[in-house]
Amino acid sequence: MTAAFRHHTGIGTPRRCEEAAFYYKRVADKAIQYWRSGPPGGHALIKHSYRLADDEGGVYGEGASVVSSGMNAARRGTTTDSAKDLDDILEYLDLMARKGDLSATFSLAKLYYEGSRNLPRDLKKARTYFTNVARQYWSREGKSISGGPPGLEKLAGRAAGYLGKMYLRGEGVVKNYAQAVKWFELGIENVGVL
Repeated sequence: MTAAFRHHTGIGTPRRCEEAAFYYKRVADKAIQYWRSGPPGGHALIKHSYRLADDEGGVYGEGASVVSSGMNAARRGTTTDSAKDLDDILEYLDLMARKGDLSATFSLAKLYYEGSRNLPRDLKKARTYFTNVARQYWSREGKSISGGPPGLEKLAGRAAGYLGKMYLRGEGVVKNYAQAVKWFELGIENVGVL
């Protein structure tokens, strides 16, 4: 990537677009090869959406930026205790899930499925929570259970979509295309688009 950029902009080498395109194509081919080598749908990419400036004063340390010095030093930053905040959120969602709040159960499942900077992916827990949501709407045989709270069909459909994806890709479960199809069909029945 660096060699391609250097040839494209002419840094330390004559500016040659053909040479830059050659190196960019090599990088793109490697990226596609890696993507295709994984499960159906490609490798799961870890999301890293955070700003260094919010984390312990940024790259220059505590007190070096306006965010962490002067009158702002005593004020809590947006992500200063993000690990502690995440623990509080997980604890709250778990409490609400145990009380039967299906929206909290689905949110918890999604958090465990996707993971984050301070929370590693836990596909076993994600599958458990997604299954809990889906089983509120469907029996083991796939028959609809009537009398659920409003919005249950949409949440159950989305949970079924995630379960289908997990079985398709073999994430936290043994890869099983029949199960994947079953969950995808149940999900499409309710949501239409997963």
